[in-house]
Amino acid sequence: MRGRAVYGARCYFCHGYSGDARTVAAKYLAPPPRDFTRTENLSPSRIERAVREGRAGTAMKPFKDLLDDADIRAVAAFVHESFVRCARRNTRYHTAQNGWPDHERRYGAAFPFVTGALAVDASPALLTPDERAGRALFLATCSVCHEGSRVQELPMALDTGTARTARPPGVVDQARNEDEGERLAGHDEDHDEEEAEEYEREYGTGEPSEHDIAPVLHDATPQEKRGGEIYARACALCHAADGSGRNWIGSFLRPHPPDLRTPEVAARLDEARLRTVIRQGLRETSMPAFSSVLTPAEIEAVAAYVRRAFFAPAR
Repeated sequence: MRGRAVYGARCYFCHGYSGDARTVAAKYLAPPPRDFTRTENLSPSRIERAVREGRAGTAMKPFKDLLDDADIRAVAAFVHESFVRCARRNTRYHTAQNGWPDHERRYGAAFPFVTGALAVDASPALLTPDERAGRALFLATCSVCHEGSRVQELPMALDTGTARTARPPGVVDQARNEDEGERLAGHDEDHDEEEAEEYEREYGTGEPSEHDIAPVLHDATPQEKRGGEIYARACALCHAADGSGRNWIGSFLRPHPPDLRTPEVAARLDEARLRTVIRQGLRETSMPAFSSVLTPAEIEAVAAYVRRAFFAPAR
């Protein structure tokens, strides 16, 4: 089904695999994305209009310049039939056809951190060597979309919304994480092979790439280390771990996040301007304001990390 392919490429990271908005990005958007499974009287024509024109005052952007009319009609019909009318669980995402071959074998060590069975910030002394390796795998390849659980919640946001205020994180929903674990374990039907191949050709796979690898900072200051931790949790979803903005999700945004590694961006964002952008966001873009969820010291730390990790090599 064409609509499912478009949904998987353009919509799932905010609205969720099953249209219920149970995603990391959704948790930090204000207002949150619509939960289609709890929506009544939402017709295909209204969905089409929202996809085409976006919704003012929300993170829902217009897709009229990204999708043709046939794709807009197809994804609206898919959302209405699968989620609004039937509240079905969507097709399992992590399949070989979608670019995740041998998913359970390759990423199984990270599953306890995805489901919340093990806390991401658990003391290394309490983890076995295999569990420590699983956490490293989770942080490197899974944490962009899967939040996991924590002993202590971090005071930061992860937002793909508009240039308004990012919503502070709440308590991790353990049942939600466990439900996600069931999906990872493979309890859903597979994509139709022909549809999945078309999806991969047109939209890519979401498989981790070189842009998901953060630069190594030698002799980093405590401030830069803290900034790197916050960047990984709050910024890398859109800007990519390497600062390029060329990761899978960043590539969908319009306008694209800037490549922080380029001399032009480094010259345009002096220290004061960089702090202002982090604090206030940028209108008409996906860059939110973090002033209500990051302290001034944390904003300084992120700015210090960005300058050291991305701007310094560009100069």
